[in-house]
Amino acid sequence: MMAICCSGCSAILGVTEYMNSGALLKQLEGKVQAVESQLGIIEMVIQQVKSILTRR
Repeated sequence: MMAICCSGCSAILGVTEYMNSGALLKQLEGKVQAVESQLGIIEMVIQQVKSILTRR
């Protein structure tokens, strides 16, 4: 938890959850890589279907 303080008098105005930006970015990076991998597989399947359809 982090305290939100007044810049003038330093009085505590509230609290908030601490967000570790680095950890959040790492999680997002992993998710983006997973989506990229899935898109690669989809692209490969589309190319295979295209190849099958053009043989006919």
